[in-house]
Amino acid sequence: GIYSFAAIIAEGFYQLIFALKTNLNPILSKLASAKDKVRLEYLIHRGKKLSYYFIIISGIFAIAVYPLFLRTVIHNSLFFESWQVFIILILGIMLTAGYLPFQMILAQAGFPQSYTKMIVFLFLGNVALNFLLVPLLGMYGSALATGLANIASVIQMKILIKKYLQINI
Repeated sequence: GIYSFAAIIAEGFYQLIFALKTNLNPILSKLASAKDKVRLEYLIHRGKKLSYYFIIISGIFAIAVYPLFLRTVIHNSLFFESWQVFIILILGIMLTAGYLPFQMILAQAGFPQSYTKMIVFLFLGNVALNFLLVPLLGMYGSALATGLANIASVIQMKILIKKYLQINI
């Protein structure tokens, strides 16, 4: 329950990225279908900076407020152990925040199979890393596995976007 509690709150935090993605998707789709690489690359670079700025500030705030939230809402001291898990999960989101809003660009640009492979890779990477890290680090290993899988997914996304769209992100 301790890990799950932190993961649910972190998932709620991730919805900030999802909101950015939802607002950017129609613009990205239009630029990708028009093959407007210059504007597409500009939008991605500008969006990365804004996303990092917004999510890092929000993440620092969330990490700082989390223990206060626990004290106010949850009156069980065992849940204070979830703060470290929450920190790891939020740091993983913060490290990848600039790229996550652009995750669907391959599907929008006409390469849905590459997007699907990227998501499958993310899933399988997360499962494999959990298999390796949970026995060693317990719930902290699971949080670390999720962050590392997201980082690996971003690296894969950058490679695939370079390959299929011929742009650097």
